[in-house]
Amino acid sequence: MTTLQSSAPTFDDVWRTIQELALMSKETDRKFDDHLEQISKFKVDFPRFSKFCVFGAVVATVISDEVGEYAVRKGLFVLAQSGDAVKILNDDAFKPQQW
Repeated sequence: MTTLQSSAPTFDDVWRTIQELALMSKETDRKFDDHLEQISKFKVDFPRFSKFCVFGAVVATVISDEVGEYAVRKGLFVLAQSGDAVKILNDDAFKPQQW
């Protein structure tokens, strides 16, 4: 009988997980708060990244001004679809939250 060994997640696994949490077509305050809670636990769940600076982002195909402003107040980058690309909507005065 073969025993499977689970290995630590790769960077790609972590990145995919972050993207899955962030990619939503419409955000709500509750979803943002859940997202922030996930980010705050990131270094605990993945201790090998404990020395890295972590930033949060919200990505959506369409994002309302109200939702974008809430994300900015929480220190998140706001990214939205712009044609065939993604555009960072934060202005130059934005100060991102670091975890």
